[in-house]
Amino acid sequence: MLHTRQEAARILGVSVSTLDNERNDGRISFIQYRPNGKVMISDEAIRDYIERCGDDFTGETGTSGE
Repeated sequence: MLHTRQEAARILGVSVSTLDNERNDGRISFIQYRPNGKVMISDEAIRDYIERCGDDFTGETGTSGE
């Protein structure tokens, strides 16, 4: 499943600004079909991000389909 930036930020328990910073720094994968187009984040990218953060992660851990 794909999520908007707002949805992904809510799932992770962070602000959209924090999510954008993580995305811009290459710490969370995203899909963008056109330059300057809508950014989507997959369940897999969210799970991978949480796993990489390990004990440092403090947001929600549930994603759709789990």
